[in-house]
Amino acid sequence: MTGTRLVLTILSAAATLLVLEIVRFLIQKVLSRRFASDGSLNPQFMSPFLVNFVFIVMLPCIVYAALYPVLPFTSYRSGFFIALFIFGVGVLPTHIRSQNQYKLPSVITTFDLFWNLLTLLLVIGSITYIYHY
Repeated sequence: MTGTRLVLTILSAAATLLVLEIVRFLIQKVLSRRFASDGSLNPQFMSPFLVNFVFIVMLPCIVYAALYPVLPFTSYRSGFFIALFIFGVGVLPTHIRSQNQYKLPSVITTFDLFWNLLTLLLVIGSITYIYHY
């Protein structure tokens, strides 16, 4: 584990996350105007970006850097497996609970689920890709 590789990985994963969050914010703004006409949904940018930066970029980068020498699998495929595992165990149950509890429109909930899966796959896949090559 080198510090240079860790910093490079964090920067590239953060850049990927930033692009994804900007696109998510723009699409979610359009969806909230169309499907929540009463103005009750107001998409945010900074709060989700910072939370995702800590939990999807920083934490996985540091854990992967520490465990990289002893992991039995490498490359972006391992990142996809890790992302799918995190999605199935952590993200999916929370979203199902939120949809039932807050009665969000199903279009917005489905978009959010899809976007979280895409974000996990791309960001964690890029982290493992950079460490492999």
